[in-house]
Amino acid sequence: MKITTAALKQSLSVLESNVLEIIGLAHKYQVDPLLPKCKTMLDKWIDDCYNQAGPGYNLQQLSYLLICFKILKTGILYDFTELCNKCKNVISKFPTIYYYGTEDYFLRVVESKQRKISYPYSNNVKLDDELLQQRDECAKQFMSLSLEIQRTILFTRVCLFDDLTRK
Repeated sequence: MKITTAALKQSLSVLESNVLEIIGLAHKYQVDPLLPKCKTMLDKWIDDCYNQAGPGYNLQQLSYLLICFKILKTGILYDFTELCNKCKNVISKFPTIYYYGTEDYFLRVVESKQRKISYPYSNNVKLDDELLQQRDECAKQFMSLSLEIQRTILFTRVCLFDDLTRK
């Protein structure tokens, strides 16, 4: 039985749970009609990650940040310029301590944020091994990016913070 590209495109559901695998296969086997569907899902997923992460310093944001790095790396791999730009912008909105700087500095900042009861976004999550592993993975993902992309993310973060403090 021969499966046509049109039939495959109609019958295949592209979801967050399978988009990274599907995009790789679509690219490898040149099923070009699936690529726009995958790009749309990745674009939606990056928006969902940012919206679900919430504002401030919330350590549960680390899992969303890891997804953002995966989407960015997928965008880089398949040369999706717009998606890459969006990912860099979204990543720059997460606290820098999640992906840049030493673990010791990260621990001190988190501890100081949790001590301030009046801090509006503190969720007083205990630091456990899983959270530290996620932070380490975020730092590794960031450091594995090209220096140009790292610089862009950090520069955007600084500009964002500067804009917020001026208002």
